[in-house]
Amino acid sequence: KWFRNRRLLTPAFHFHILKEYTTVFNKAAVRLLDKLEPTAQKGGTFDVFSTLSPITLDVILKCAFSSDFETDTKMRHPYVKGVYRLGHLWNKRWSLKNYLIMLVPFLYEHTSDGAEFYQLCDYVHREADCIINRRKKELLTGNPLKKKHLDFLDILLMAKDENGIGLTTKEIRAEVDTFMLAGHDTTGAAISWTMYALAKYPEYQEKVRNEVDAILEDTGGALEWEDLSKLQLLTLFMKETMRLYAPVPFISRCLDDDVVIDGKKVLAGVNVRLCIWAMHRHPDIWGEDVEEFKPERFHPDKMKDFDSFGYIPFSAGPRNCIGQNFALAEEKVLLARLLHKYELSLPDDTPEIIPSVRLVLKVEGDDIKLRLRIRK
Repeated sequence: KWFRNRRLLTPAFHFHILKEYTTVFNKAAVRLLDKLEPTAQKGGTFDVFSTLSPITLDVILKCAFSSDFETDTKMRHPYVKGVYRLGHLWNKRWSLKNYLIMLVPFLYEHTSDGAEFYQLCDYVHREADCIINRRKKELLTGNPLKKKHLDFLDILLMAKDENGIGLTTKEIRAEVDTFMLAGHDTTGAAISWTMYALAKYPEYQEKVRNEVDAILEDTGGALEWEDLSKLQLLTLFMKETMRLYAPVPFISRCLDDDVVIDGKKVLAGVNVRLCIWAMHRHPDIWGEDVEEFKPERFHPDKMKDFDSFGYIPFSAGPRNCIGQNFALAEEKVLLARLLHKYELSLPDDTPEIIPSVRLVLKVEGDDIKLRLRIRK
């Protein structure tokens, strides 16, 4: 069943579909730049994670549903608020201090967070069902809403296997849930940590900006799909950031067969958790300079003989993240346009930044503050 559904989902992330979303990414970048303008004018500071999360949620809503919620201005819309809150509760549930509650769902159900979580799940599922059924009727009547591109929901509804059988409403809703909850928080975290790294390493920020400027000077400020592959320095920088600050710090896999590791047998059926955070910082994999920030380590010439399973910010193998190219394209557009207009730096009183290893990598405390200035 998983393999069949994965095969039906794959066309939603084909390059010719992703190419059409570049316009969505550019519009999101403009909203981000406008939102930060007052802060940049006075050289002030802003909270990175809380600023990026609504922007990336806007993007996934637009690409999944062709929705124009714009969460900054319509944050009171119950569906948007529900998705946003669910992401917060889910991430909180997976924090280390809630480890026992995470392992025993019965305990979680009887906490205040758990009660709110399941209530919101019911509501978000009902809303998703309404959206799916409404779109089904539009497709059946041959009178769909006028849109400039197919969204994920269109593709899911039209997908058929070799027997002409499509996905059920429940299966489509499950994929929509994944888009909403996994698609915005992880991307927001990835962009946030990259912005932090750009501020922390100004010498690299300048090199990446020079590359961005050379491309945007020819495009009038917007990025086309074909421009993204030219952002080679930015790509290396993003990869190194995701090595040290993997947005998803651990993943789980259930063993189909017995596995022997270092002489110890792990039985089939056991759920194994892989700590990406530790793998990406292991000197046996990356060398003695593992803690140094060096984007050049990802230059293609240096990665020729590297084991592809040593770097897994999007997991690896057949169950890797199906949306990774979507996420990387979104990150490139937002970061490139930000660097073209603004300069990032760490405030003088910046405390030690301590990552918080949860379901999505955040930071201990409230947020990361960065200083922003309009480029001279």
